[in-house]
Amino acid sequence: MSTNNLGCLRPYVKVAQLLNPQFRESLINQFSTIKGFLINFQIPLICAFGIYARGKMVEVGCWFGRTSSVLLFSSDDLKLFCVDTFRGSEEHQSELQGRYFREDFEKTLAPYRGRYVIHEGMSHEVAVQFEDNSLDYVWIDASHDYLNVKRDVEVWTPKLKLGGLLLGHDYPEPTDPNGGFEELTRAVNETVRDSSLFSDFGYFCGIWGARKL
Repeated sequence: MSTNNLGCLRPYVKVAQLLNPQFRESLINQFSTIKGFLINFQIPLICAFGIYARGKMVEVGCWFGRTSSVLLFSSDDLKLFCVDTFRGSEEHQSELQGRYFREDFEKTLAPYRGRYVIHEGMSHEVAVQFEDNSLDYVWIDASHDYLNVKRDVEVWTPKLKLGGLLLGHDYPEPTDPNGGFEELTRAVNETVRDSSLFSDFGYFCGIWGARKL
Protein backbone atom coordinates (compact mmCIF):
# COMPACT_ATOMS: atom_id res chain seq x y z
CA MET A 1 0.00 0.00 0.00
CA SER A 2 1.34 3.43 -0.95
CA THR A 3 2.74 5.69 1.76
CA ASN A 4 2.80 8.75 -0.49
CA ASN A 5 -0.59 10.01 0.67
CA LEU A 6 -0.22 9.88 4.45
CA GLY A 7 -0.61 13.62 5.03
CA CYS A 8 -1.24 14.37 8.71
CA LEU A 9 -1.24 10.64 9.49
CA ARG A 10 2.44 10.25 8.62
CA PRO A 11 3.91 10.52 12.16
CA TYR A 12 1.40 8.05 13.57
CA VAL A 13 1.99 5.54 10.79
CA LYS A 14 5.73 5.72 11.44
CA VAL A 15 5.26 5.17 15.17
CA ALA A 16 2.90 2.25 14.55
CA GLN A 17 5.44 0.66 12.23
CA LEU A 18 8.14 0.99 14.90
CA LEU A 19 6.13 -0.64 17.67
CA ASN A 20 7.58 -3.85 19.03
CA PRO A 21 6.06 -6.68 16.95
CA GLN A 22 5.00 -8.61 20.04
CA PHE A 23 3.38 -5.51 21.52
CA ARG A 24 1.63 -4.81 18.23
CA GLU A 25 0.31 -8.37 18.13
CA SER A 26 -0.84 -8.15 21.75
CA LEU A 27 -2.73 -4.94 20.96
CA ILE A 28 -4.57 -6.61 18.11
CA ASN A 29 -5.36 -9.66 20.20
CA GLN A 30 -6.53 -7.59 23.16
CA PHE A 31 -8.82 -5.17 21.37
CA SER A 32 -10.14 -7.41 18.63
CA THR A 33 -12.14 -9.20 21.35
CA ILE A 34 -14.33 -6.07 21.58
CA LYS A 35 -17.13 -5.86 19.03
CA GLY A 36 -16.04 -3.32 16.44
CA PHE A 37 -14.54 -2.61 13.05
CA LEU A 38 -10.91 -1.56 13.60
CA ILE A 39 -8.82 -4.29 12.02
CA ASN A 40 -5.22 -5.42 11.53
CA PHE A 41 -2.91 -2.40 11.32
CA GLN A 42 -5.69 0.02 12.29
CA ILE A 43 -5.54 -0.92 15.99
CA PRO A 44 -1.78 -0.17 16.35
CA LEU A 45 -2.27 2.98 14.26
CA ILE A 46 -4.97 4.30 16.60
CA CYS A 47 -2.75 3.32 19.52
CA ALA A 48 0.13 5.30 18.01
CA PHE A 49 -2.17 8.29 17.59
CA GLY A 50 -3.33 7.96 21.20
CA ILE A 51 0.24 7.91 22.49
CA TYR A 52 0.67 11.51 21.31
CA ALA A 53 -2.92 12.74 21.72
CA ARG A 54 -3.45 15.53 24.24
CA GLY A 55 -6.60 17.50 24.98
CA LYS A 56 -10.23 16.98 24.01
CA MET A 57 -11.52 14.55 21.43
CA VAL A 58 -15.02 13.74 20.20
CA GLU A 59 -15.69 10.28 18.84
CA VAL A 60 -18.77 10.29 16.61
CA GLY A 61 -20.04 6.73 16.35
CA CYS A 62 -18.71 4.54 19.15
CA TRP A 63 -20.45 1.20 18.51
CA PHE A 64 -19.44 -1.22 21.30
CA GLY A 65 -16.26 0.62 22.25
CA ARG A 66 -13.32 -0.89 20.38
CA THR A 67 -11.92 2.42 19.11
CA SER A 68 -12.77 4.20 22.38
CA SER A 69 -10.86 1.56 24.33
CA VAL A 70 -7.76 1.76 22.16
CA LEU A 71 -7.69 5.55 22.50
CA LEU A 72 -8.13 5.54 26.27
CA PHE A 73 -5.66 2.69 26.74
CA SER A 74 -3.04 4.60 24.74
CA SER A 75 -3.35 8.05 26.29
CA ASP A 76 -3.65 9.31 29.85
CA ASP A 77 -3.94 12.88 28.58
CA LEU A 78 -7.02 12.55 26.39
CA LYS A 79 -10.53 13.56 27.44
CA LEU A 80 -12.88 11.57 25.23
CA PHE A 81 -16.45 12.59 24.46
CA CYS A 82 -18.39 9.63 23.07
CA VAL A 83 -21.32 10.46 20.78
CA ASP A 84 -23.76 7.72 19.79
CA THR A 85 -27.44 6.82 19.86
CA PHE A 86 -26.51 3.27 20.96
CA ARG A 87 -29.19 2.00 18.63
CA GLY A 88 -27.07 1.64 15.50
CA SER A 89 -27.31 3.40 12.17
CA GLU A 90 -29.56 2.17 9.38
CA GLU A 91 -26.85 -0.10 7.98
CA HIS A 92 -26.77 -2.11 11.24
CA GLN A 93 -30.47 -2.53 11.96
CA SER A 94 -30.75 -6.04 10.57
CA GLU A 95 -27.91 -7.14 12.85
CA LEU A 96 -29.08 -5.33 15.99
CA GLN A 97 -32.79 -6.14 15.71
CA GLY A 98 -33.69 -3.08 17.78
CA ARG A 99 -31.08 -3.73 20.46
CA TYR A 100 -30.04 -0.78 22.66
CA PHE A 101 -26.37 -1.28 23.57
CA ARG A 102 -25.28 1.62 25.81
CA GLU A 103 -24.87 -0.73 28.77
CA ASP A 104 -22.53 -2.92 26.70
CA PHE A 105 -20.49 0.14 25.77
CA GLU A 106 -20.20 1.24 29.40
CA LYS A 107 -19.08 -2.22 30.47
CA THR A 108 -16.37 -2.16 27.80
CA LEU A 109 -15.09 1.21 29.02
CA ALA A 110 -15.33 0.37 32.73
CA PRO A 111 -11.49 0.37 33.15
CA TYR A 112 -11.42 4.00 31.99
CA ARG A 113 -14.24 5.40 34.11
CA GLY A 114 -13.83 9.13 34.75
CA ARG A 115 -11.84 9.69 31.56
CA TYR A 116 -14.72 9.82 29.11
CA VAL A 117 -18.16 11.40 28.83
CA ILE A 118 -21.11 9.88 26.98
CA HIS A 119 -23.35 12.12 24.87
CA GLU A 120 -26.28 10.00 23.79
CA GLY A 121 -28.06 11.32 20.74
CA MET A 122 -27.78 12.18 17.09
CA SER A 123 -24.45 13.65 16.04
CA HIS A 124 -25.82 16.94 14.71
CA GLU A 125 -27.95 17.44 17.83
CA VAL A 126 -25.06 16.77 20.21
CA ALA A 127 -22.68 19.06 18.30
CA VAL A 128 -24.54 22.18 19.45
CA GLN A 129 -23.53 21.34 23.04
CA PHE A 130 -19.87 22.03 22.22
CA GLU A 131 -18.36 25.48 21.81
CA ASP A 132 -16.72 26.41 18.53
CA ASN A 133 -12.93 26.04 18.46
CA SER A 134 -12.96 23.90 21.61
CA LEU A 135 -11.80 20.46 20.40
CA ASP A 136 -8.37 19.15 19.50
CA TYR A 137 -9.61 16.11 17.58
CA VAL A 138 -12.81 14.75 16.06
CA TRP A 139 -13.16 11.13 14.92
CA ILE A 140 -16.07 10.35 12.58
CA ASP A 141 -17.29 6.79 12.23
CA ALA A 142 -21.09 6.88 12.34
CA SER A 143 -23.49 6.43 9.40
CA HIS A 144 -21.58 5.88 6.17
CA ASP A 145 -24.04 7.31 3.65
CA TYR A 146 -23.23 10.51 1.78
CA LEU A 147 -25.67 12.86 3.53
CA ASN A 148 -24.82 11.76 7.06
CA VAL A 149 -21.06 11.82 6.54
CA LYS A 150 -21.31 15.25 4.96
CA ARG A 151 -23.44 16.55 7.82
CA ASP A 152 -21.10 15.09 10.45
CA VAL A 153 -18.16 16.88 8.86
CA GLU A 154 -20.08 20.13 8.55
CA VAL A 155 -21.41 20.24 12.11
CA TRP A 156 -18.18 19.21 13.82
CA THR A 157 -15.67 21.24 11.79
CA PRO A 158 -16.51 24.52 13.59
CA LYS A 159 -15.95 22.77 16.93
CA LEU A 160 -12.33 21.99 16.05
CA LYS A 161 -9.56 24.37 17.03
CA LEU A 162 -7.36 25.75 14.29
CA GLY A 163 -4.76 23.08 13.66
CA GLY A 164 -7.02 20.41 15.11
CA LEU A 165 -7.34 17.04 13.40
CA LEU A 166 -10.47 15.69 11.78
CA LEU A 167 -10.17 11.92 11.42
CA GLY A 168 -12.35 9.07 10.30
CA HIS A 169 -12.73 5.42 9.39
CA ASP A 170 -13.51 3.32 6.31
CA TYR A 171 -11.89 5.46 3.61
CA PRO A 172 -10.88 2.92 0.95
CA GLU A 173 -7.58 2.89 -0.89
CA PRO A 174 -8.46 4.58 -4.22
CA THR A 175 -6.68 1.85 -6.19
CA ASP A 176 -8.48 -0.97 -4.38
CA PRO A 177 -10.42 -2.87 -7.07
CA ASN A 178 -12.96 -3.92 -4.45
CA GLY A 179 -13.84 -0.30 -3.64
CA GLY A 180 -16.53 0.08 -1.02
CA PHE A 181 -18.00 2.97 0.93
CA GLU A 182 -18.37 5.06 -2.22
CA GLU A 183 -20.78 7.53 -0.60
CA LEU A 184 -18.49 8.07 2.38
CA THR A 185 -15.54 8.58 0.05
CA ARG A 186 -17.43 11.15 -2.01
CA ALA A 187 -18.53 13.06 1.09
CA VAL A 188 -15.03 13.09 2.62
CA ASN A 189 -13.45 14.15 -0.65
CA GLU A 190 -15.90 17.02 -1.12
CA THR A 191 -16.00 18.33 2.44
CA VAL A 192 -12.46 17.60 3.62
CA ARG A 193 -9.92 16.59 0.98
CA ASP A 194 -10.96 19.26 -1.52
CA SER A 195 -12.03 21.89 1.01
CA SER A 196 -10.16 25.12 1.69
CA LEU A 197 -10.93 24.59 5.38
CA PHE A 198 -8.41 21.75 5.66
CA SER A 199 -4.85 20.90 4.74
CA ASP A 200 -2.55 17.89 4.88
CA PHE A 201 -5.27 15.38 3.96
CA GLY A 202 -4.06 11.81 4.11
CA TYR A 203 -5.22 8.24 4.35
CA PHE A 204 -3.78 4.88 5.27
CA CYS A 205 -5.28 1.43 5.79
CA GLY A 206 -8.84 2.78 5.73
CA ILE A 207 -8.23 5.73 8.07
CA TRP A 208 -8.35 9.31 6.81
CA GLY A 209 -7.41 12.62 8.39
CA ALA A 210 -6.82 16.32 7.75
CA ARG A 211 -5.79 19.41 9.69
CA LYS A 212 -8.16 22.35 10.12
CA LEU A 213 -6.87 25.65 8.77
